Amino acid sequence: MITWDPIKERHVRGRCERGEIWIRLDREGRVSGVYLLFSGREKEKWVPRTEAEEKLDYAKEWAEDQLLLMQWAEELSKKK
Repeated sequence: MITWDPIKERHVRGRCERGEIWIRLDREGRVSGVYLLFSGREKEKWVPRTEAEEKLDYAKEWAEDQLLLMQWAEELSKKK
């Protein structure tokens, strides 16, 4: 679960147990990048490719999905 802060200077910060997520917005309020900054991992950047992906709600959902995928991957690796 990610806790999202309000938009501040074209950035939205999210916090979770793994670290921080930053969403950068352009001057029109469209998402220009999502950055996953989790401890023990390299910084990951995702850039929207379609107009639908440039919406803030989509970027937040994408980040939540990535967090869930990481959790599932860890659970599967423990079962091996």
